[in-house]
Amino acid sequence: MLLALLLSLAQAAELPTDLSAPPEKADADGWVRLSSGEWLHGELKRMRRRDLTYDSDKLDNQVLDWSDVEVLWCSRSMEWMLEDRTALVGPGVLDGDTLQVRTDGGIVEVPRSDLAGIVPGGRRELSHWSLHMDAAMAGWWGNTDQITLNSANLLAREDATTYWRLGYDLALGRNDGVATVNRHRLFSDMNLFINERFYIIPYAAEAYHDPFQNIRLRVTAGAGVGWRGFSSDDFEYFASIAMVYQYLLTFGNEDTANPNGAGTRFEGGFIWDITGDITWATSWMTTLIYTRIGDTFHRGNTRWSIDVTHALSLYLDFTFMRVENPRLDADGGRPQSNDFAATTGFALDL
Repeated sequence: MLLALLLSLAQAAELPTDLSAPPEKADADGWVRLSSGEWLHGELKRMRRRDLTYDSDKLDNQVLDWSDVEVLWCSRSMEWMLEDRTALVGPGVLDGDTLQVRTDGGIVEVPRSDLAGIVPGGRRELSHWSLHMDAAMAGWWGNTDQITLNSANLLAREDATTYWRLGYDLALGRNDGVATVNRHRLFSDMNLFINERFYIIPYAAEAYHDPFQNIRLRVTAGAGVGWRGFSSDDFEYFASIAMVYQYLLTFGNEDTANPNGAGTRFEGGFIWDITGDITWATSWMTTLIYTRIGDTFHRGNTRWSIDVTHALSLYLDFTFMRVENPRLDADGGRPQSNDFAATTGFALDL
């Protein structure tokens, strides 16, 4: 009897010989097989920036590193965006290095390396939009009353050929009722991709206000071209150049009769998904103003973020801002060229 029990346990422990297909195919919305051999059943949400968002039946929303996904089955119609900025619409199967999509014109097969992103439906406008919000706040009350607030917000829309964004950053601070920080930045731009690497920037605009740098209003607007690349599934880098116009108003009297300027904006950076939960992003921008070199300004930023949930993350952010030769303020003084900011807080991505 004992021998029969051991034999039955051994037979029950045997694994199926074919693990290439998901446990269930019929009536399944989607399946994902990871490089570890694990299968997840659920709903494919999207794939952006080499991160796959997947709503698992048992584990809720999961953000998976794209390099860890070996097999993907999706019975729902999705928009599969390719590196050449075209898109295939329909259900799809990714198996190893090959993607097959059942389109209205038949099954189309492309290499996995050609896939740049996935969004739901292809016809649902909301699926193209994303929202980022972060905030950090600190306060002291008692012998001194002090409060600081930092926030960055970004609304973006992305499809097979375009990427558009609108952002607003602010930093506020008061100490015993006196303002110590009052910085606002509103910006927007658009990228029109002509292939998987190069894009046109039909417009890029920014409005900036910071009385402590003697800037009542600085508006820059222009157009240019850009380029991006991938050294791996986890590392993206980019560079762009644009011709810009600048309009500058100060709180002082220096050269207020000539607020106009012209120049060139240079920008570059990278986004590195170090692990599935940790991301490091760095960027640098220089706007060189030919008509008055002293108005040339720079902005550098580096940010580390750690995912807490699929939508919430903890971040550490460092920003450097420089004006080459700030204009004289109303009292005849000249502000310092350099400003530094370090913040930590929580960010929400939808």
